[in-house]
Amino acid sequence: MMVNIGGEMSVSFLFIAATTPFWFKGRYVEKDRILAKTFKLILSLIVVQCLWALFHSYTDALTQLKGIMVTVYGLIQFLFYYLAGLKNPGIIKWYVLGTFISSFFFFDMIALREAEVIEEYTMWKFQIYPRIIMAMLCLYLFFFKNRIVYNYIEVVFVAIGLLGLATGSRSAGLPPLLAGTVILLIKRSRNLKLSVVRKRLLIGTLCLYALYALVYVPNVLNGNISGGNSTQLLKAKDPYNPLYLLMVGRSDAVTPFIAFFDKPILGWGYNTKDPDNKYHRINASFQQNKFDIERVKSDNIPGHSIWGFYSCSYGILAFIIFILLMKFVIRLYSQILKHPDNMAIYASYLLFVLLWSLLFNPMPTFKLTWTINLAFFLVLSNYNIIKYGKK
Repeated sequence: MMVNIGGEMSVSFLFIAATTPFWFKGRYVEKDRILAKTFKLILSLIVVQCLWALFHSYTDALTQLKGIMVTVYGLIQFLFYYLAGLKNPGIIKWYVLGTFISSFFFFDMIALREAEVIEEYTMWKFQIYPRIIMAMLCLYLFFFKNRIVYNYIEVVFVAIGLLGLATGSRSAGLPPLLAGTVILLIKRSRNLKLSVVRKRLLIGTLCLYALYALVYVPNVLNGNISGGNSTQLLKAKDPYNPLYLLMVGRSDAVTPFIAFFDKPILGWGYNTKDPDNKYHRINASFQQNKFDIERVKSDNIPGHSIWGFYSCSYGILAFIIFILLMKFVIRLYSQILKHPDNMAIYASYLLFVLLWSLLFNPMPTFKLTWTINLAFFLVLSNYNIIKYGKK
């Protein structure tokens, strides 16, 4: 539920921002190493935005200010959910339940507003399938002590992930599939060396690719499968290479990195106009489409990637900050895998959602959901370190 106050803001964020003086104190950052590290990285991003705005003449000052406020928005939201989760990790399951229930009352307008016609597939991808995932997460978070749930939840994660991929929902289907696969292998291999676990992960990846190359692709090519991502696959230069499918389906996630390499020091600035539609033309070439200026809905440089968008907008320092952030969360995740607890599968799910969002999700998710998922992942990491110690 969004309100427009010089930019879109959620009602929950307005509450969080208004109550900041009552819940935030500087000593939290000083005492918590995980919080301090993350806070400094996001704060560094804001500093880069502020300094670099002085050098960007491609857009007006108000637009640059809006870009800075998006990151400030994300930082405040991150702090609130991290501190609340650290005080009582039980709020995580209520957040997931609230998200599930609210999906029946509020459409995901961020996802659906660009669609001229809301088709059955669009509803499945953005409304129905995400509800299935939320229902699965609620089942796990509320009943993980149940023996049946505990023993088979990884299989459920894998099955629901495969359902998402088979029906064209890559962004929602991949995280549960990967989370279920990793934790299933870890739980079945408690006494195995990490090298053996890596080999099993490799074998699992090869099996998934075999299903893709030997079952999915041939059925798309001969017309047996016509929904989901089939049209993108048919356009791919080499349909058996998933990277080509990525170039077609997520070309606007690749394009901002190309724009970044064209101006790597300071970047282009926030929401800069695409010069002579150069990067939209690159997008069209990736998709093997003939460039049609009438179909270009936005004249800004495409940026369907948080990492790519920030790098394109603010240059090399923003690029490095996100590398450091990803390196930090992956290192924390390796600690969880060494000592998997009851929340390991949910932490895995959050991690893969985080990485997917950074690579392939548009800018608004930075302030809407990405920082909340980051906060909860760090809360679970913190409790894992407290319980088992860092090794």
